[in-house]
Parts: sequence; structure tokens; C-alpha cells
Amino acid sequence: ATLGGNKLTDNFLKIRMTTPTALGEPPTDVFDPKFDTVIENFAQVAKRAYESGFKGIMLDPESPVDPMNEWDWLNYNYRPYRATKTPAEYRKEMRRRMAQVSAAIAKNFPTCKLVVAIGWEQVTKQNKPLKLGDRYYLFPDLLAGLFDGKGSQMEMINFYEDSYSHYTQAEYDYDVAVVAGGPNFFNIKDADGYPYPA
Repeated sequence: ATLGGNKLTDNFLKIRMTTPTALGEPPTDVFDPKFDTVIENFAQVAKRAYESGFKGIMLDPESPVDPMNEWDWLNYNYRPYRATKTPAEYRKEMRRRMAQVSAAIAKNFPTCKLVVAIGWEQVTKQNKPLKLGDRYYLFPDLLAGLFDGKGSQMEMINFYEDSYSHYTQAEYDYDVAVVAGGPNFFNIKDADGYPYPA
């Protein structure tokens, strides 16, 4: 690809994690046995991305079509098995399944740069602490799970989508120093111990 006469060398394959199916159904839930197919799909995507010369994969965990987030798997209140699964069980299963997702990616694309569109600090600055009804309630477990399964070579990168409008180095530097709280811009371990009700 070219942009202004310059060759782009770092290309990423973008995946929306919560886009409904062609039949208008919500995405497969983490407690659904069919989620094994989702994991295999991620493995195949990673294989094709690697073979095609991509630098990595970009994951967008938000729903692009539903303003109320009924189909967003980050909101416990809209999960289909909530009548029989507690919030704590959902948190545990989200983390387990996301670890399987990143492990599947790492198996076929060990050096993949895994870019996440919304960063941890974007959630925590809005909700401190996260509460059961928050739309991003399960997001820390999604992040922690991806980190658990990524392997030693895969790098997770905070895309920090609030930076879309940035043009100067100073704007990015401000976000790293002030918004994210320091140079360790994507401290995924925060998600593991962040206090919020089970």
C-alpha cells in the first residue's frame, strides 16, 4: 500500500469482536460450546495474517451496530446465561476463553503484535470502580485473558482510540504521562487486581 508516495510497512488485520452474525444474532457467548469454533476462527485468521505479511492483528471489542450494547459481551447484564451464571463465573470464563483466543493466535502467529482498540485507562477513568451494570464490566477479564494466553513473543499494544484526533508528539506525550499515568502505557496487570464487585 502507498500513502503520499511512501510505502506502508506495518499493516494490521482488524477484527471486530462483537459484530452480530449475518442472521442478525448476537455473537457467540463465552459459555456457549460453539465458542470453540470462534477460537478456531481466530487461529485461522492469525495463520492467514502471518502468511500475508501483516505485522499483527487489531481487536476492537466494542459493538459497532448496537448503541445500547445489548450484544456487547463486556456487559454482564446482557449476557444470555446470566440466569444461571454469576458475575464471578462470567468473569472467570471470559478470562479463560480470551486466554484460549490469544493462545490460538500465538500458535499460528507467535510474533503477532496484538493491538486492542480501547485501552484499560479509558475504562477506569470513566468508572472507578467498575460496577455490575457498567457496559465494560467484563473488559478487565477480557484483557487479562488475552495477556494470559499470548505467549512470550506476542506483544500487546494499547491502541488508545481517544488519540484519533492527535497530530503532535506533545499530544501523545500528554496522554502517556497524564491519562495513562506513566510510561508503562499498557499495564495489563492492573486489570488482574482492579477492585470491583463480584
